[in-house]
Amino acid sequence: MGFAGGYIQGGGHGPLTTILGMGTDSVLQYTLVTADGSYIMADAKNNSDIFWALRGGGGASWGVVISVSVTFHV
Repeated sequence: MGFAGGYIQGGGHGPLTTILGMGTDSVLQYTLVTADGSYIMADAKNNSDIFWALRGGGGASWGVVISVSVTFHV
């Protein structure tokens, strides 16, 4: 699993959650392959239904996540 899999798609709970929010709150965009083989990018404006589902509905249910773009906190 890793950052884009288990951590982000599981909500992103960690030691900085109380300061920066959950890890999934920092996601800007997902790139994934759906069950029918479609390659899509999902963000708040494009494919928003998939975007919001991946942020809280169990990522593996919607497709295979290839990449995640997140906000970097310094």
